[in-house]
Amino acid sequence: MKRTTVVAVLVVFAVLVAGLAVGFVQFSGSSGSLDEQWVSDTARDHTGNHHPVAVVERSGGDDVIAPINDVGEDSSMTETSCALTALDGQSGDIDWQTGMPVEHCHIHTFSDPRIADVTGDDTPDVLVGTGRDALVAYDGTDGAELWDREFETIGYSPPVLTNLTDAPGEEVVAVDFRGNVYAVTADGQPLWNRSLDATVWAEPAVGDFTGDGTTEIAVGSDEGTILLSTDGTVERRFDATAQSLVDADIDGDADPELIAADVGTDEGTVTALDAASGERRWSVQTVNDPSIHALGDGDDDGAAELYVTVRGGGVLALDAETGERDWETEIAVGGDTIVAPPTLGDLGGDASPELVVPSGNGVVAVLDPANGDELASYERDVPVWAPATLGDTDGDGDREILAMYGDGRVVALDYEA
Repeated sequence: MKRTTVVAVLVVFAVLVAGLAVGFVQFSGSSGSLDEQWVSDTARDHTGNHHPVAVVERSGGDDVIAPINDVGEDSSMTETSCALTALDGQSGDIDWQTGMPVEHCHIHTFSDPRIADVTGDDTPDVLVGTGRDALVAYDGTDGAELWDREFETIGYSPPVLTNLTDAPGEEVVAVDFRGNVYAVTADGQPLWNRSLDATVWAEPAVGDFTGDGTTEIAVGSDEGTILLSTDGTVERRFDATAQSLVDADIDGDADPELIAADVGTDEGTVTALDAASGERRWSVQTVNDPSIHALGDGDDDGAAELYVTVRGGGVLALDAETGERDWETEIAVGGDTIVAPPTLGDLGGDASPELVVPSGNGVVAVLDPANGDELASYERDVPVWAPATLGDTDGDGDREILAMYGDGRVVALDYEA
């Protein structure tokens, strides 16, 4: 089982409530501050929630979709112990929630969610893997179930959307934990499924990775990284295993490459793959448990950087084209603490990005992506296992940080430079 999830499942102690009151609290860093906007009233009696929230973009302020999962004895659980929960972006109040029967409620009941208009009515819907072993589409307005597609087991990563057929609109591709890939229409009708006989944690990627003018689906797994055609045929396999996977055009040739991160016993590996040639572009060894999520030009030099976190507090910036290290730093987490994958985005509305790094000791740190300097930090006495999500929840044109804490509370933070 994935190390992050093992920790998240085993750490099931009572949440320390000191300092959890909702308020406007400021935490200062070296050159900026994080202001607590709200803390959601969605606490659970464990600290294992590790799936990030998603954002529903709205003109007056984005709303938040939070996958709240639970663990515990059946006698103490209810139909909403595990609940897909919509939060008002302005206040953090619950707008609606849709629960899961107790027999299907566990730490993986709701996967990473995907926001998409699958009904074509110009309103957002929510696609998410569920504890009843199914991909489910929910109406983003009220949480009503629209359709489901049976899985062999639970889903972990969010589904993706892409054009698989000649029909108008996009189709949905989802992967369950055992590496079964499912393609369905926007209204839930099955198209095909493919068994990869592998464990899949990573979010799939879609793009023309081979440069042949057609779309491929990339799936990272513990058995390697696999490319599928739009009809589910396996086109290519790489021996680079992946617990996290990102894609980007790292060399400016208009064809995206794949970057896979995997863990080892004593060290991990981050590998860039050229799917067109089938070759590895570069490979970098790190200490154990590298995680990737963010890639972009963080230092405004015209070239993309890949941002990597590692267990214990390490954060690295790698030249995405060559793998060379631009900088390396540590955030103050200590010991063997898990650090969530970083998130890159403009928090101040000045067209200059910041790097957000949550960690298992409850700290959310904002770093300068150009050099790794800490700009601000915020802390609760509860771990964070999931990457942060960015969204303009108050409608002021600047994006806030949305952190899913292990106890199921979502915290909205505003960064001031």
